Amino acid sequence: MFVIVGVPGSGKTTLASLLAKRGFKVIELKEFVEENDLYLAYEVERDTLIVPYDICIEGAIVVSTFVPECDGVRCILVEAPPDVIRERLRRRGYDERKIEENVEAIEILRMEVEEMCSSYIIVDGRNVRKELERVIEFIKNFEDARERRNKMRAIVLAGGFGTRLRPLTYVIPKPALPIANRPMIQRILDRLEKNDIKGGVVSTGYKAELVKEAIEGYRAREVVREDSPLDTGGGLKYAYSFLGDDVFVAMNGDIITEAPLREMIKFHEEQEADLTILAYTVDDPRQYGVLLVDGYRILGFVEKPERPPSNLINAGVYIMNKKVVEYIPEGKVSLEKEVFPRVVKELKVVYFKYSGPRFDAGKPHTFLAANKYLVHKHPELAIADGAIIEGSVIDSAIGRNVVVSEGARIENSVILNDSVIGRSTKICNALIGRKARIGPGLSLKRLVLADHSIVERFLLVSYASSPGDRLGRFR
Repeated sequence: MFVIVGVPGSGKTTLASLLAKRGFKVIELKEFVEENDLYLAYEVERDTLIVPYDICIEGAIVVSTFVPECDGVRCILVEAPPDVIRERLRRRGYDERKIEENVEAIEILRMEVEEMCSSYIIVDGRNVRKELERVIEFIKNFEDARERRNKMRAIVLAGGFGTRLRPLTYVIPKPALPIANRPMIQRILDRLEKNDIKGGVVSTGYKAELVKEAIEGYRAREVVREDSPLDTGGGLKYAYSFLGDDVFVAMNGDIITEAPLREMIKFHEEQEADLTILAYTVDDPRQYGVLLVDGYRILGFVEKPERPPSNLINAGVYIMNKKVVEYIPEGKVSLEKEVFPRVVKELKVVYFKYSGPRFDAGKPHTFLAANKYLVHKHPELAIADGAIIEGSVIDSAIGRNVVVSEGARIENSVILNDSVIGRSTKICNALIGRKARIGPGLSLKRLVLADHSIVERFLLVSYASSPGDRLGRFR
């Protein structure tokens, strides 16, 4: 959002009128209406209108005597020397006390602009007509950047084997596994599209045809297949050969997050960074690779430190310039372990801090955590069409045509399509494959069952002793 600020007599209204005549939408705040928490405002050259207190108006330039409390405000500060302000206000009939109050406000307003605005320019209010083209260039530069953001594309790395979700992934590739009854890859693409990132490449390998089937209908998404496993770095370099953009989003194909990617892209531009890493805050970072930082700059990575230098970890989402891709060698290579440690020494790498919902859904317990979060947020997603629920379902997702028999209890679990759960059976913290048949009176905990599994006798499972073909270790 752009705001023209200045004390009365500075020339800000003249500048606003000149911009309005050049086709810009300009709104001037006139009066605070306390009882409604609104400002009375008028659109320059047009009719009166009311705008909300936070006045974050898309596509408008706001004129005001103060800096609005909005994120990402870009200010055009119109200033004139005190003697010029005094002369102008005397001609308007201001009394001397009011004139001196406005003169004193010049310095205060400049401090507000410096503190609250993400970027600003100072305009000479004695000659705003000569300054007009410089102001327009300032506005256009950011509008061009916004247009570039609207054309941003992404690479999604979805080529792994999903070994930690076996035996389900022997048949269904990890990106196609449903979380809250929608394939994981669809949820990732939905998040990208909500942030106006609507094109790009999905890099696959294992069971690529099923991944491609899962994203059919998503526009402008090219699905490419790695001939052999290339890890995150090699996979990104291969996918980039089909993209070629100067700046792009890259993310791992098992990350479920609500991170504000548009804000992250703006931050990347403002920092003039080569690489921006989404940094997730954790309470105990000792089990992770931790970011070593100085301000917003990333200096290095420390793997599972006893004394962590920060509580920030790599969240698997990146804004990347093509320059970073040049640091990736051909073949199988890890971004996190091999490429980034070199890049931070030679390029500008920063982090964008995020502490909202984020799940690495590549493990059973984190997969279930993501599922639980989504069914809590969207209860309508919990039960798919055709499911018959005679028992109880708690914090779980039930697939199409599943039968949960009388007295059965499903808790914090995912039951895939066409499975049958017998009477009085208790299932907790489990992933049950398609067309499974679970008999009556059983208690199943902390396991992953393959498609077509049959469990007919009483069985109490705390931990599976062997992954096998049908029973997965819950790690």
